[in-house]
Amino acid sequence: MTTAICSYENIRQITSCTVCNRTFKDPRILPCGHTFSIDCIRNTMLDTTIMACSICLAKHTIVNVDLLSQNVALMQLLHIRKIDIVQNKQCAICNVQPSITSCAHCSRQACVSCLEVHRQEVISDITRETMEIERMSDELKLALNQTSNDFRDQCDETFQQANKRFDEMQKNLKLLNERLCA
Repeated sequence: MTTAICSYENIRQITSCTVCNRTFKDPRILPCGHTFSIDCIRNTMLDTTIMACSICLAKHTIVNVDLLSQNVALMQLLHIRKIDIVQNKQCAICNVQPSITSCAHCSRQACVSCLEVHRQEVISDITRETMEIERMSDELKLALNQTSNDFRDQCDETFQQANKRFDEMQKNLKLLNERLCA
């Protein structure tokens, strides 16, 4: 399943009237399905009851603008956007766009475009750290093998010296025993 993420610019476009380019305050739906600000509809219909949709050019007879249905879904989106703006969540990376989401790794607030760049940086950092850990692990293995080999060599040398000393002491005891018994 693919998840689509809307950018701040997409949300701004959806929540703005195409006539005046301002954020909707009271979005109304025309019979053709397109939505415009109630003020723009009123201004377009000053002395007439016929309005041509500026998007599809369909002509509609509108007796009372106030009777047009309000775009409830768009009002909910505007409410969510307003909450986001009121909470003043700003992208912690670019400090320009409002934050849309937060990083799952470090919880930084980010806009969608910065989040993707940040995600790539996190992946790069983790990859670099993983490679460094693997390199250090290899170095530790080599050092441990070398230390183990050195220790084994020292043990062998100490064992040989101890055997040699033991043989010498045994030989000296035998000579002393022969002198004492002679």
